[in-house]
Amino acid sequence: MKNNNFLSATLLVSALALSPLVAKSLSVSSQAKVNTTFSNIANILHRRGLEADAALDISNNFINEQNLMLFAMISNLEKGCSIVSKEEVLDYLSSSALRKQSVFLDDYSFLVGMVHEIKKRALRYETLQELEKIATENAILS
Repeated sequence: MKNNNFLSATLLVSALALSPLVAKSLSVSSQAKVNTTFSNIANILHRRGLEADAALDISNNFINEQNLMLFAMISNLEKGCSIVSKEEVLDYLSSSALRKQSVFLDDYSFLVGMVHEIKKRALRYETLQELEKIATENAILS
């Protein structure tokens, strides 16, 4: 019985000691996603003809105005909506950044309008159901 208590105590101490490392690892991973999305938006704006510095400034301002949950919401959209690709979403976000428009990936109406604008056609019932689920999941994040 003493060995079980010792083992439990050892595991507890190890878990507590490693918690900051795990949290830091998750933080680094999240920061990498932020930087990748930031770079992707800036690159799209630069390809559209903006100077590199201006593209970086616009992308940075857009990302700073949005909360960090934006990246999790983008991921939900990519995984949950079968008809849009990551590139299409990033292209839409870069246009929104250029126009200094806010995005509301936790709002069903916004998602429907965004996907409609991306695809330029009426959305099928299945897609609308996917967007409703994504909006619900994203609303939980925000």
